[in-house]
Formats: sequence, structure tokens, C-alpha cells
Amino acid sequence: MNPEITLLIILYAVFVGVTAFLHRSSGSHRRLYAQAKLVTGLGYIFLAIYSAYRVEFKSIVYLLFPAFWAALAGDYFLGIAHKNKNHKGMTFLAGATAFMVTHVLFYIAYSRVWPVTIGECAVPVVVIAIVALVTRRGDFEFGKMKTLVFPYALCVSLVPSKMISQLFLSISAGQFSMSENFSLIVVLVASMLFLSSDFILLVMYFSKKERAGLGQWNLLTYYAAMAIFALSIQCL
Repeated sequence: MNPEITLLIILYAVFVGVTAFLHRSSGSHRRLYAQAKLVTGLGYIFLAIYSAYRVEFKSIVYLLFPAFWAALAGDYFLGIAHKNKNHKGMTFLAGATAFMVTHVLFYIAYSRVWPVTIGECAVPVVVIAIVALVTRRGDFEFGKMKTLVFPYALCVSLVPSKMISQLFLSISAGQFSMSENFSLIVVLVASMLFLSSDFILLVMYFSKKERAGLGQWNLLTYYAAMAIFALSIQCL
């Protein structure tokens, strides 16, 4: 790993740590949470720009960049909602909508690398079924967000579904190798981390039972996912 990437990753990790600390803070520190998320989000955008520079801004980059900016917008809006302790208002809804757009944009971009297959229908069905089972237990309260739960579940499962489908096709054809499928595996890891962060967010904000520590796990899985998405540009 070259020194520039190493430095960017270290700085990014520092900002992630600061953001995670501010998530649980109160008083004057809490007011800085949304700004911290904005700065940390710019970190993965810088990683994406540098990765794009390393591969001379190949065409896929211009499809991926809007997804990173949409993620930054969603992250910032959710940061404001958390700072104001209002996860059922319009600001939270704006953030969730921006993240839905993010997942769709990532899917469109990766469809230029890996074509759409019928097998991609499997994972969204499974994810929606899991969300349906979890949310019908009566342990969750969504308020205005209820109509957004299933469309969001569909959007967040798009990229993992594509990667799992492509991996299955490669294995079933006897053509799988770590070297040839490295980019596929990297994007799969990032998408599964993103899916995990969204599931944690679901439990964290809408479960009737308070669960300590989920905020930090949500941030770590999300920011790890975005960093891997950004760095994966170099191997697409």
C-alpha cells in the first residue's frame, strides 16, 4: 500500500473515531455530531477521488461518484436527526431517502461491470422477508417511517444481491479464482457491511427496547463499507 493511501486511511479512521465518540456525547459536544459526520463523509469521498486518480478516472468512476455524494447527504441528514433526537421527522426521512438513492446509484454503476441476472431477485426477497418477520413481532414502532421500511429493504439489498448472484455464477461455472474475482469479493464485503449498518440502524432507532452500543457499530460498519467501496475503484 502506497504512503498516500495509508495516510488517508489513518486520517479517515481518526475522524471515524471522533464521530463515534460524539454519537454518545451530550451537551455542547452533541451539537458537533452532524458536522463530524460531514467531515468523515468527505473522507470517503477523498478516498474515492484518490482511487479514481490512481486508475486515471475510468468511466465507471463517473457513475459511482453520485452514489458517494448521495451517501454523504444521507449521512449528514441522519446526523442532524440524531443530534435533535428526532428519528421520525422529515430530516430523518430525507436522510433515509438519500440513502435509498445511494443504494440504487451503486447498483446502476455496478451493473455496468456485472450484468443484471435473474438470480438477483433472490436476496431482496430474503431481506424483505426477514424485515417483515422482525417488524411484525410488535417490538418496533415506526411512525411516519412505516411506509419506507420495505422500499428501503429492497434498495439496500440490490448490490449484495448482484454480488452474491455473480459469485454463484462464477463458482457454478467452475471459473472462480481469488485473483479474477477479487473486485467482486471486495464489493460484496462492502455491500454486506452497508446492509449490516442499515439493519443496526433499524434496530437502534425503531426498536421499543433500548440497546446500548448499537450506534458505534452502526457507524463502524457504515464507514468501513464506504471506505471499501471507495478503495475498490482501483480494482474494478
